[in-house]
Amino acid sequence: MQKQASKLVLILLSSAVVAAGCSSSPAPMSGDGGNGAGGTVGTGESVALTPNDNGYIDAMTNPLGVKGSWYAYGDGAGPTGLPPGDCQGAGHAEAECSKFTSPMPGMFANTGGKMCTTGTVAKVLDKVGMAGMPDYSKMWGAGIGVDLNNDGILGKGIFNAVEKNVIGFSFDLDMKPLAGLRVEAQTMVTDGTEPGNDYWGGMSSYPPSPVVVGTNVVKWTDIKGPKGHTFDPTTLEGLQFHVPTVVTAAGTYSFCISNLKLLK
Repeated sequence: MQKQASKLVLILLSSAVVAAGCSSSPAPMSGDGGNGAGGTVGTGESVALTPNDNGYIDAMTNPLGVKGSWYAYGDGAGPTGLPPGDCQGAGHAEAECSKFTSPMPGMFANTGGKMCTTGTVAKVLDKVGMAGMPDYSKMWGAGIGVDLNNDGILGKGIFNAVEKNVIGFSFDLDMKPLAGLRVEAQTMVTDGTEPGNDYWGGMSSYPPSPVVVGTNVVKWTDIKGPKGHTFDPTTLEGLQFHVPTVVTAAGTYSFCISNLKLLK
């Protein structure tokens, strides 16, 4: 059973202190070249979530009032973005843990509209002193995310997507990590739970989300709890792009997310 980033990194981005808790079928839009598959997407309207130079989305820049920062996280990083994290806390050596090498802790540069990250996800080892029991709950990987209702003062809040008539989101991906990518919807209900975040294409075997290079479109109906939880878009806190770990080998990753939009 894999835990999807139960304790994630708190990183100061712009004026906002970001609290990230984790833990993990698109429909083509008009003019998106047909990437993805699935049904229709509401009215086809979209609201761009454009971050400033430091990765912060100001509520004044979009009609939905979305506010929050982009951040990076990993099982080898603690609340400051530096070690130790969940992995070291479980008795694993720092060199055995996942880590992000960019962005640096405390900053997240908007590079030409792209939010980019690089790093390494660990090879999942057995729980310390428990041979044959892979420690997925403490060696869960790394990634980047964005809060949808966090002004940096009151902390992470709820973005009620139903109340805002938002039915999903879209984003552009420049490269798929070899380990895959889980596109996760973070909610208060799943924060810190053993199954982890509900995610696009989630199921009990924890496959990656069916992302494509280019434009991806995700409806809330595509978000599933890997252990059967029903996703509730009224409790949404943020979105996360999670590179998971595997038991076979450690691996590097490098990818950028751009053109994030909420769909109506």
